[in-house]
Amino acid sequence: DAVTPGGPGRQGRVTDASEDSGYSSHGSSGPRISEYFWEIFTKMKSSNNLLREENMKLNANVVSLQQDLAKSRTNELLLEKSKKQTSKFKEELEHYRMKSDSAEQTLQNTKLELDQQLLTLDSLNRQIDALQRALGEKENQISQMDVVITEGQMVRRKLHNCIQELKGNIRVYCRVRPSLPNEDEDSAIRCRPDGSSVDIRSAGASPKSFQFDKVFSPAATNADVFDEISQLVQSALDGYRVCIFAYGQTGSGKTYTMEGPARGTASSRMQDGMIPQAVNQLFESAEKLKPNGWTFSLSAQFLEIYNEAIRDLLDTTPPSKDFRASGASINNKAQQKAPQKIEIKHDPQSRLPTVVTGVAVVPVSEAATVQELLVTAAKNRSSAATNANEHSSRSHSVFTIFIEGNNLRTNEHTVGVLNLIDLAGSERLQHSGSTGDRLKETQHINKSLSCLGDVIHALSHKTAHIPFRNSKLTYLLQGSLGGD
Repeated sequence: DAVTPGGPGRQGRVTDASEDSGYSSHGSSGPRISEYFWEIFTKMKSSNNLLREENMKLNANVVSLQQDLAKSRTNELLLEKSKKQTSKFKEELEHYRMKSDSAEQTLQNTKLELDQQLLTLDSLNRQIDALQRALGEKENQISQMDVVITEGQMVRRKLHNCIQELKGNIRVYCRVRPSLPNEDEDSAIRCRPDGSSVDIRSAGASPKSFQFDKVFSPAATNADVFDEISQLVQSALDGYRVCIFAYGQTGSGKTYTMEGPARGTASSRMQDGMIPQAVNQLFESAEKLKPNGWTFSLSAQFLEIYNEAIRDLLDTTPPSKDFRASGASINNKAQQKAPQKIEIKHDPQSRLPTVVTGVAVVPVSEAATVQELLVTAAKNRSSAATNANEHSSRSHSVFTIFIEGNNLRTNEHTVGVLNLIDLAGSERLQHSGSTGDRLKETQHINKSLSCLGDVIHALSHKTAHIPFRNSKLTYLLQGSLGGD
């Protein structure tokens, strides 16, 4: 092969010498020229091989560089992505750093507040300790005062009882009712200004004066009367046995005084009778004594003594005709039945010195219960018309409240009894015009009232024998009349 140089604007190429038509192997200089060209050809071929190898290497390098370039581009993209992520992380890091600074500031503030709270807590603990010491001292003082109050209550009960005894264990009050339209004013009772005596003026006769522990004028209300006897109710709450009687002729206002206006009529507390006012006072006083450790339970019974026979007024079924005997009116029209056997039993050693068997004893948890009992009793009580009173009570009614008190602090236990008795109206036979059954009723009424007078006279004179057994009424009340 030979290299043919190109002319201007032509590239050189390598050709085989045999192809050159100008070449000739003949001549004198032919061998030397062939060797020269062969040497050149050999060199050029060797150079061509080297160039090929170098080209191949360069191509390999180009491929490698292209691969590296691709990798670089990939790395550049990754780097760009990493830069973006790094920027985001920096932003997040800055955000968290700011939050951390804020949290640290909050923590510092919280620590300061906590320190302040600890100081406050320590101060409060010191105050609590001081208050506990003061409380302990106050509790000791309260305990001492409780002892003083308890002793004072005991002294108060004793002094109260002494005052009642000084006033008189047996007291007689006189209440003058207003004159009725058909009554003559000239024969009315006149109350003296001293408040303890009255003059009875009868037509054609000189006035007669009578002395009492207290006199209530016609203007007095039931509340005025109760103010005078309220201390006796307090004595019953203190554990004593008390009797309060409403005594007088028929039509004098005994039932009104004891029970108040007739059921169904408008009334105020000023007009409430002795029974509802006594119950109200018992509940009010019991409530006031609760802080001193006292608790009270009340129960009641309501009896009628008619012709020397006892009947339970809280029994809603009327008695048989044998019991009524006289045919006295009873408002309840239910089926009649024979009365249960009722007996009076006395046992001074028992909790209640007098027990009446066969009658209902109703728990009283509120004052309204007593109003219901009064309504029931009013329906069952025997009454009849006489010349002296159109609605004359023909029996004695005995409303009894049993008051049981307990004090867990002092281990005291009391049992008081309050008897409120509405006596049957006393009548003169000639004036009442009673005949037949009415006559028998009047005789029983006057006899039992006479027996009550004998018992009270014997008690006031402290005679050795007290005739309790002479009537059912005095025998029933023996434990209260003859006790404390």
